[in-house]
Amino acid sequence: MTTLLLLRHANSGSVQENIPDIDRPLNDRGRTAAHKLAQYMCEEGLTADFALCSPALRARETMDQLSVVFPKKPKIEINSAIYGADVSTLLDCLRSISKDIDRALLIGHNPSISDLASTLAGDRESKEISSMGNKFPTSALAIFEFNNFWLELDPTCATFVRFVTPSGL
Repeated sequence: MTTLLLLRHANSGSVQENIPDIDRPLNDRGRTAAHKLAQYMCEEGLTADFALCSPALRARETMDQLSVVFPKKPKIEINSAIYGADVSTLLDCLRSISKDIDRALLIGHNPSISDLASTLAGDRESKEISSMGNKFPTSALAIFEFNNFWLELDPTCATFVRFVTPSGL
């Protein structure tokens, strides 16, 4: 079973004129939420073998917060295509993952993370999927499983497992 952990970066500071969007750091609330989520992921056995991460500072700092708690640091690839990506680009990034990786983490931004999660969930209905589609807050995690290799990933093969938000922990 192959597992995809879809994570929206943790909360960052507000937009400031003198800081480019890509360089916005996490704020205290974001660091706390990312650390809390990392602890949950460890307790649930949801650590990743491999992580694809946006080059944005807030995404990289989110990964750093997870890595501090994870018992084994995943191999991390900073991929510039994730920043500002659409669903198709994110799927292409995921399809490039080696077939020997069983569990991958993708850390990105909205609306692309929310759009990808909704695409993978398809027309299935549940309270969690509805919640995920309505609002995918910072530090939220959507989990999907599928039986295919990464190269064969498409929306019809993914099974939605759960949606976790920091406020729900």
